[in-house]
This record gives sequence, C-alpha cells and structure tokens, in this order.
Amino acid sequence: MRIVREVTTPAVFLTFLAIGVWGLNAWLDHVIEDEYEKTFREMYLGSAEYDVIFLGSSHTAHGIHPRYIEERTGLSVYNFAFDGANPPVMHSIYKFILKPRKRRLSIVVLDTIWFLLDEDWMPRTFYFNAEFIDWRTLLQYTFSDEVRPPGYAPEPRRSDLRNLLEYKIPLLKYHARLPEILLRKNFFERFDTTKVVDKNNYYRGYIPFVGGWVPGAHGWQYWRGGVSYRPAHINQEWVQVYDNTIRELQADGVRVLLYQAPEYLEAREVPNYDEVDAVYRRLAAKYHVPFLNYNTDLRFFINYDKKYFWNFDHLNREGSVIFSQKFAKDLERTLQNRKE
Repeated sequence: MRIVREVTTPAVFLTFLAIGVWGLNAWLDHVIEDEYEKTFREMYLGSAEYDVIFLGSSHTAHGIHPRYIEERTGLSVYNFAFDGANPPVMHSIYKFILKPRKRRLSIVVLDTIWFLLDEDWMPRTFYFNAEFIDWRTLLQYTFSDEVRPPGYAPEPRRSDLRNLLEYKIPLLKYHARLPEILLRKNFFERFDTTKVVDKNNYYRGYIPFVGGWVPGAHGWQYWRGGVSYRPAHINQEWVQVYDNTIRELQADGVRVLLYQAPEYLEAREVPNYDEVDAVYRRLAAKYHVPFLNYNTDLRFFINYDKKYFWNFDHLNREGSVIFSQKFAKDLERTLQNRKE
C-alpha cells in the first residue's frame, strides 16, 4: 500500500496540475482579444474565393479598407496583412495558409513599404499568430526550408520549437501579462491586447488606428526635430524571397500588383529611399507587374497633411478611407488598361 501511495500521490498531483494548466489555457483563449483573431478565423472559415487579397505590413493592415474597393470595383477584397510582416512571412502566409484553402485568387497586391526589407524594423515571424493557426500548418512550416525572420527583441532568433510552443500556447505567450489579466474586476471580461486599434470598425482584415497624430509610435531615437530620419537596410535574401513570391503567384495563375501606401512626407527622411524604391521597380519590370507608389509618382494631397495620419508612415481612419477610395479608382483603371 505504501508503494501504491508513493506512486499515486505524484500521479494525482500531475493530473490536477495538467487539468489546471489546460483550464487556464482554455480561459485565456476565451478572454484574450487579439486584433488578428477575426482575420485568421475568416481565412479558415470564410470564402474560398477572392478577387483581390492584400499581403503586407501594418501600413496595409491599417491603411487599406476593402469595403471602399469593393464598392467601387465590384470585386471581393480581403486585407490579410499584419504588423511587422516581411517578405518571408508574406511568402509563408501564401504558401501555407492561402494557397491550400482558396480555390481562386485572382489578384494579390503586395506591400512595398521602404523598410519592408529591413530585418531590424520588420522582425515578425510566421509563429507570431500561432495560436490562431492549426497544428498541421505550423508543423508543415516548422519542417520546411522557409527563410526565418529574426523575431522580436529581446530574444531574437529563438529555436523553431520554442517559437512554436511560446506562440501557440496562450499560457506561455501571455505569461508576462498574466497578473494584469488575472487581477481585473471582471474575471471573464475580454482582455484587449492591442488598445491602439479600433476593433469596432474591423472589416475583412482591415482595422484602423485609434486617435490622432502619434509621432513617436516607433520611438524617438530616430527623430531630428519634427522629422524621422533613418536609412533602411536591404536584406538581399529577403529580396530573393520577394522575387520568389511574385514568381510563384504568377506560376499559380495569380495576377500580381505592387503598391506603396502614402506617408506623411514632411515628417520622414530616408537617405536611401531611391535605392530601396529601385529594388521594387526592378522586380515590377522583371515580372511585368504594375507598381503603384503613392510616395513618388502617385503622391497626392494626403501626403502633405498630417491630419490624415496616425504617425508619419501610418494612415489614420480618415486617411485610410480616402486612400482606399483613390486606390480603388487606380486599381480599376490599371485592370482596364491591362485588358486593352
């Protein structure tokens, strides 16, 4: 009997511990409100066909409103962009999430913000939203030869296993914020992880920023007076990934369009902007795809009025509506010109 007790006591403890961890994970999964939860759910459970899908960074996620493009063009549009997304993440999203689940993708619009190729500015990994991605897809990615972004500080370049577990399991992902989540008045109230965005105005992946001008959103270390000054590193491996993405999309019969969202030009200075812009222009020429750049040849009044911006490189809600309406007209004209 003593031996039985010695064996069963740890077993009972571990059983209760496992049940407790499982329950805490289930509770966190219920109360956590992430800005991209709806996006992934719609990609998994929504329509299997889209006329236009946007892939890119936060400039797309918060700057392209699909409703206004749909109203103008009659096309079905989805904004599948994420904060900090980079060419490797964009490629992996297409390869592992979109391509296996969508019967038809007519057009994919790719973001070209000038620091998209800079691993310090854009470190997001495919694992970052692992809690919303199924295990099979995550394992396929884990054992693939996809290029890995460095990941967010303070611990970049962690192993695939650690990234997988820490971003897939809510208890591990939110452990640092657990006291804040637990010590609330309403234990079952939804916990908003991203309060700078307006979830009430979410639409097909688009979600606007809350509030007005926030110049220091990226930190103040690169500001000189009222201007953000910073060159962008061009990661040549990521240039090749971007190239591969265009090539694979076209091989799958998908039309590709490159674009760059407008910035408040009087509040940013990029010493090597022309060098970065030339990378995208070469790719556009190589694959004969349109490139709509709203900071160069297509700049308009919005680029010179900060009331339309959240910070120098992100549109606010009003700005995103105006820009989406203009983009819809330009897209319509571009598609018409291609038919002629």
